[in-house]
Amino acid sequence: MIIAHSLGGAVSLLYAGLFPEAVRRLVVLEGTWQLDPALTTRSQRPVEQRVTGWIEQLRALTARTPRRYGTLEEAVARMRQANPHLSADQARHLTVHGTRRNEDGTLSWKFDPYIRALAPNRFSTAEVIALWSRITGPVLLLHGAASPPHADPQTPGLLPHFQNARAVMIADAGHWLHHDRLKEMVAVARPFLADAETGVTAD
Repeated sequence: MIIAHSLGGAVSLLYAGLFPEAVRRLVVLEGTWQLDPALTTRSQRPVEQRVTGWIEQLRALTARTPRRYGTLEEAVARMRQANPHLSADQARHLTVHGTRRNEDGTLSWKFDPYIRALAPNRFSTAEVIALWSRITGPVLLLHGAASPPHADPQTPGLLPHFQNARAVMIADAGHWLHHDRLKEMVAVARPFLADAETGVTAD
């Protein structure tokens, strides 16, 4: 069984399509964005444009200086600005564990900046759908109501790409719905995963 979010969710869907026998049940939070028109259109551009564009992105990221925060409070404020759904305690916890201390005493976020570069070779829409259709285990697709619509698994025509999938919208939650509405998310995911032990199939 797998629970995964965003990029991890998208990768998990592809993995489950490649190795359906290895995944009994899959919960994906905000991971169906691979069919976003902005990405599928990009994959249709000439190969030289995709590769040179990717190289330009890498060069720009190499030259980028990570933002530094003078105090933890400044970083917490930025965290809450990025996700207003977070409580003060949540924002502080995520900031404490999501920053690193620089040599000058300032703080910067822990993340790989190169993750922002879009790979030049992407699966086509048809290839993504083909892999999703190979998933044999039940799939639960979760989406935050306040998240961008391109990730919404309730988009008409999306569920038929799966053999056995159900989509649920979590109210008053954004892209990080497991931070925004953890109890609600768990209340939906827990019985779905528990069904794997009883052999009950998803709706």
